[in-house]
Amino acid sequence: MKTYILYIITTLLIVNIGLFMINIYKNKQISQNNLYDYFYSISRKKSELVTSCELQAINPFFYIGKDTIKNINIKDVIKEKILCFYFSSHTCPPCLDNIRDLIEKIFPNYKERNDIIFISNDMEFRLLENFYEKPIFWNKNKKLGPAFEKSETPTFFILDKDLQAKCVFIADKMTPEYIEDYLQIIKQRFLDKK
Repeated sequence: MKTYILYIITTLLIVNIGLFMINIYKNKQISQNNLYDYFYSISRKKSELVTSCELQAINPFFYIGKDTIKNINIKDVIKEKILCFYFSSHTCPPCLDNIRDLIEKIFPNYKERNDIIFISNDMEFRLLENFYEKPIFWNKNKKLGPAFEKSETPTFFILDKDLQAKCVFIADKMTPEYIEDYLQIIKQRFLDKK
């Protein structure tokens, strides 16, 4: 009788362990599927945002640094094309540091270059004059135009003489190598003259 009870307990224990392992496996599969769904939905939203912003005209009137009196028409700054780095004050500082490091890696002289500008419509006033050793461009009415300005995610784009945003790239902290690839491509394609 004791052997019979021991046999039943052992069988139940093995069945419970088996069911527990199956449950863990199913939860892992569900978790992976949710992760894939998350990345798919994020990349799809980014693609839709990029598509809606491509060739969209930018509001041309900017202040530079702390100057709130004299605004400029950005057309006067553009010789052919400029690389714009747009970010919000809500962007996390480590992300900005990482992106700035990548910009400096690809464009070691970015501080002196007039064809690379930083844009932020909500940056703290004290930082407008010198943010990563460049003045911040900001719009007179605090509206840039393209939809990506409603996002807190840093965005790169090329601006041409027609003031159209081209080659829009929304940065992703999960894949910093894409940012570096984007900057290399932009340098070779548009800004390699310097």
